[in-house]
Amino acid sequence: MSAESKQNEQVTALVHTGTEEFALEQNRAVEIAEKFLPSINATKALNAAFQKIVASEITETTVNQAKALRLRYVKLRTGTAAIHKEEKNAFLNGGRFVDSCKNIQIANGEPCETKLKEIENHFETLRKDAIEKLQVEREGALVQFGVEAFPSLLGEMEEAVWDGYINGVKLNFEAKAKEAAEAEALRVKAEEEARAEQEQVRLENEKLKAEADKREAVAKKEQKARDKAAKIEAGKRAKIEAERVAKEKAAAALRLKLEAEIQATKDAEALAEKEAEAAKQAELSKGDEEKIADLIDSVSSIKTSFKFESYKNKAMFANVCVLCDKVVKYINDQKAT
Repeated sequence: MSAESKQNEQVTALVHTGTEEFALEQNRAVEIAEKFLPSINATKALNAAFQKIVASEITETTVNQAKALRLRYVKLRTGTAAIHKEEKNAFLNGGRFVDSCKNIQIANGEPCETKLKEIENHFETLRKDAIEKLQVEREGALVQFGVEAFPSLLGEMEEAVWDGYINGVKLNFEAKAKEAAEAEALRVKAEEEARAEQEQVRLENEKLKAEADKREAVAKKEQKARDKAAKIEAGKRAKIEAERVAKEKAAAALRLKLEAEIQATKDAEALAEKEAEAAKQAELSKGDEEKIADLIDSVSSIKTSFKFESYKNKAMFANVCVLCDKVVKYINDQKAT
């Protein structure tokens, strides 16, 4: 069959579609078919080249061939679109017919375009996939150093640039970790020192309490001895008084004089004894007063002997100062009792 006969058959087929399915006049259908037929045939003529490229291994040459062939498909499609627009504007049924003609061309050409575009972009697609994979890998490497926000171009960094970047991130991470560890060590040390100071204060308080208890026991013992002596002395006075009453009638005046003298002597002795005891206690208290004053000064000096920089240690030391105030108050309360 000659090319002319084949073309006539194709025209006849398209005209049949236009007259039977879309009710066009035959002359109009022939006119439209003859306008679309060249682009339809040209599209079909590219199929052999399309099949060859699709079946070939993808190389730089194949990529270039795919692009060139796709552009030929594009040119035929845009030419068909122009004919389609021109003919469709003529009348509605003609528009439906030209739609059918256009769809025939598109059905033959567009899948080929898509496949060729895929081949054309093969190496670019591989490059983008590799970049995306490298982006994910490098983000994973940064996560271990606490990074949460990632640069968008990690996958496109040169290896030397990436090495420098991640080494900087690592050094920064390690420096912060070291700083945190040192801060924690200082905190622990400060807490241990505070506990040691508190223990020292507790032991000192226990010592002071023991000394106070001892003094209280001695005072009670001395008071008991004084009570016993007073009782004996009262017995003596009662005996003297009995003798005085027995002799009262015989020597009232003398007795009264003697009793006055004796009473004055006793009062003087009692006063001297009381004053001596008071002087003794005052002397003992004088030594303790100086010690207590030194103790209060030592506890109070803790509040001005240390200075901390961090908020946490400042708060801790503030509590220590409160404890110092409580210790001083306790000493003063004990001193007052």
